[in-house]
Amino acid sequence: MKGKGINRVPFFPSMTGYVRAVNVAAVCFLLLTLQVHTLTVSSESMEECFFIKDGTELSIRWTHSVENEDWEETFLMEQDKIRLINTRFKTFGAGVPNDIGTETYVKDGWVYMEGISRNIGEQLIVRTGDRTNHRLRIGNREQLDLASGEAFKIAGKDISLLSMLVRNTIK
Repeated sequence: MKGKGINRVPFFPSMTGYVRAVNVAAVCFLLLTLQVHTLTVSSESMEECFFIKDGTELSIRWTHSVENEDWEETFLMEQDKIRLINTRFKTFGAGVPNDIGTETYVKDGWVYMEGISRNIGEQLIVRTGDRTNHRLRIGNREQLDLASGEAFKIAGKDISLLSMLVRNTIK
C-alpha cells in the first residue's frame, strides 16, 4: 500500500512559516536601513523628494522681474554639494558679470556663460516672486513649478528606502 492514504508530515511543520517570517524581517530591515540619495525641495507649504544619482544636473528657470525675460541657471549635484556650472539669459544688463566661467557666447537669442564651477554648498535657497514663474528641472525627467511668494530649500539628502516609498505613496 505504498503512498495510499498516507499523509507525510514534514520534519519541521512550521518551517514554511519560519522562512516567510525571516524573509519579511529581512525585507523590513533593508527598507529601514538601506539609504537612497534624494534631492529634497521644501518650503513652508510642501516637501518633495526625488531619487537622484551623483552628477545629476538641475536647473532653475525664472522670468526676471525687471527685464521680463527668462533666466536659467544649471547646477550639478555632487554627493551632498551643489555647484553652479552655467547660466543663460536673454538680456545682458547691469550687475551681470561679463567674464564669469570659461566661455561666454550668444546663441539663439540667449547669452550663455559656461564652465562657471562655483560651489554653492549643501543647500540652495530660492525665493520666488509674485510674477517670476520659477521652474525647477531635475535631470531630464522632472519639472517642478515653484509656488510664487515662497522660499524654497533645495538640498541633497540620504533617507531610508522606506521613507522614500512612503513619501511617494502618500502624495
